[in-house]
Parts: sequence; C-alpha cells; structure tokens
Amino acid sequence: MKKIIYGVLPAMLTAMVTGCSSDTVSELMPENPETPVQESNEVKAPLKLDNDMIALIDTHRANAVDLIRTVIGSAGKTENVVFSPFSIYTSVSMLANATDGENLEEILAFLHITDQGKEIQERDDLFPLFPPSGQEDKALEFLNRNNARLIDNIPYLDSGVTLKMANSVWTDNGFDIRPQFSDIMTTTYSAPTFTHDFSTENVADLINSWVSEKTDNLIPRLMTAPLDGPVALATAMYFKGGWNQPFDPANTSRQNFTCGDGTEVEVDMMHHSNVMAYMGEAYGGYTLTLTFGNSLYYMSFFLPVDEVNLTEVAESLSLGRFQYWHLATGRYGETEVDIPKFSVQADYDLRNILQTLGVNGIFSPSRWNGLTDSSEYLWVQQAVHSTAFSIDETGSEAASAGGLTLGAGHPVHTIPDPIPERIFRVDRPFIFTVMEHHCSIPLLVGCINKL
Repeated sequence: MKKIIYGVLPAMLTAMVTGCSSDTVSELMPENPETPVQESNEVKAPLKLDNDMIALIDTHRANAVDLIRTVIGSAGKTENVVFSPFSIYTSVSMLANATDGENLEEILAFLHITDQGKEIQERDDLFPLFPPSGQEDKALEFLNRNNARLIDNIPYLDSGVTLKMANSVWTDNGFDIRPQFSDIMTTTYSAPTFTHDFSTENVADLINSWVSEKTDNLIPRLMTAPLDGPVALATAMYFKGGWNQPFDPANTSRQNFTCGDGTEVEVDMMHHSNVMAYMGEAYGGYTLTLTFGNSLYYMSFFLPVDEVNLTEVAESLSLGRFQYWHLATGRYGETEVDIPKFSVQADYDLRNILQTLGVNGIFSPSRWNGLTDSSEYLWVQQAVHSTAFSIDETGSEAASAGGLTLGAGHPVHTIPDPIPERIFRVDRPFIFTVMEHHCSIPLLVGCINKL
C-alpha cells in the first residue's frame, strides 16, 4: 500500500504574465537535469539529536500545534480535516529565503524560529533561539542548515518504508533570481531550477504534471492557468509503507460509527484481536499508536472521552499536551483494535491560516530582496493547500499539495480513567497523526467527524 505525502507549495512570483500553451510535458520539460529524488534505497543511522536538531524538531511540533488549533479548532462537528504540517513547514521555509525585513520576521515567528513564537519559549534550556529582530540572517541560516540535515536523513531511516522527497524551482526566463537564492535552493533543499517562457508555455500544466507524477497521480491537478508570475517553488514527499501488522480483510465488518453531530452511520470496521500496539490515556481522551514498515513511522489515534468534541480538544491543545499524546502511548502490549476504513480529502485557503498565525506582510506589495534584485514589488495573491488521506487493511495512502501565487508591480481537559481492558474501538470522532519515530515530526494530521 502506498502512502504519499506531497507538499507542493509553488511560490508563483507574478509579473502579470499569462500562460496559454497546450504543449505536452515532455516538450516543455528542460533537457537537463532530472529533479533530484531522495528515497529509501539505503538505510542511514538516525540523526544525532544535538541541541540544534532538538530545537528544530520542537519548532516543527510547535508549528503543527498552531495549525491544529487553527484548522481543527475552527472545524464544525460534521467537517473532516486533513493536512500536512511537514509540507507546510518545508514550503514556508523555502519561501523565507525569498523575503527579508518584517516579512521574514513574521515567517520565522510562524515557524517558531524566533522568540515571537508562543509555547516554544517554555523550553528555557534551548529557547528562545533568536530574538524577534536583529538576527534574522542568523536565524535563517540555522533554519536552512538543519532543514538540510533533516531532509538528508529522514528518507533513509526504515528499509521497510519507501520515502522520497523532491523539490524544484520554476522560473520565467525573463526574471533574474539572485544566485544566492538558487544556491540555497540547490544545496539545502536539493531543488534544481527549471526555466521556461511563462508568456508562451503553460507552466500551470507543467507544475500539475510534476505534482501528479510525484503523488502517483493522487493529485492530478493543483494549479489553474494562467499563472501570472515568474517564479514557482515546489516541494514534494512520497511515502509508501504498510502496517507492521496488517489487518485481515476477513475480519472487517459493517459496524456503527457515531458522527460529530450525533448521527449514526454504518462503516467498514477493521478488526485486529491481538495487534501489538502502544495504548494509554492522555488529556481529554485515549491514544493508540500503530506502526508502519519496521516501526520507524507510525500513526497515532486520539479518541476523546464521550463528552468532549474535537474542536474543544484542538482549541485547548498545547505543545506539552501534543507531545504527551505520544508519550502517553508508552504501554506496549497485545491489544484488540477496531478502526474504520476511511478516506478523507480537504482543501484550505492558506492565506486565512497564515494570517491567523501572524503572517501578514507577504500579502501586501513589498520588495523580496532574498529572491531578486529587481525593484518590482511582489505580494502573495493566493495560497492553497489540498490533502487526501486513506487507510485500509494493508496500510495508508495520502497526498498533499499546495500553491502560493504572488502578484507583482511597482477548555482544559483532565486525564481520563484508565481503559479497563486493552480494547481500542474507534467508533466516534477522532484525531490522527502520522509521525516519524526517531524525531517525532508530524507528517500528517487530521480529524474525522463523519464517515
């Protein structure tokens, strides 16, 4: 079973150029070079968790908590949610290198790299990493250096899981990009540059084809032509892995699931009577963790107690509680598990999410001195994110993609009572995460309110 995580966040830097060509991808792709792809064809030792890497990992988790509070916290009782915190983090990190000044400060705070971040400051031994202003260059160097270490290591941890990462930069041949920006994209994010004539070639179709290829056709179309811009950034991740202990399809049966609004529906409920799993209690509910491959990637389920809805859980979530969800699953043993088969797809306006979390300046005209020496003013016109996710008896499959286009011109919960038996039945709304085990970085997050 394939699980794909694709975080395509093309940053289209628009210079009022339209694309109208219907040429094929093979005709439009450059003859050189192929997009570098990191994949799990070898196994590396896990990253050394020195202070820098621990700090970066905590910023990933803190950013994921912000996104959970914002996205799941605003979801209704009948709304399903799924998104990729890792994809958003990586894409915004790439975009940070195109900015400077107040715009860069806002992005670094969003990523919790500066002490404008919120709960990340609770780590007095390591944080704040940098003050809110005056050290942006140093903060950006820290971000890039440790992102490079992460990207170079995570795909190689588990021989039982295939994980591929691919990034790219797309430019109009009439737009000059600073060599420093190109160098950072190449050395840090393994992102080659593809150059096209945005006025005559359908670059939207090129990016869509790139996304479709990298997501194994799960997201065949992301961008809409024409793209009025000279630059696009794209990030991608592909993951393939089955359950460490697959479910037997013969044990799947039709069972009731109570939705967030109280209605009951019949679903295909998978059953495993003796799966080895981590299970425990956490603030406001119960947790279960099942592993993929050789157990270096896992999926956690958070099932609230009956009287608590997912919005309340998300709104009161803190970094400490998010981490406790996973620490709470420390009791390992034979467990009886009932989990519904499901698929979920969701689209988001990232502009609203980013602005809610304090990123505002990039949506107003300004100079992007990290990207270009041009005197043109650029601004983010649209920002979208789309994710699809599913699980069945064999494992999980998912894809995530997003796009940025720029215009140019001059309640507190207590720990519940222990579960009396090692039975975990997911028959009501729940939150799920997909994580990498060594660093515990959130790759995917979602909630299911209805099936």
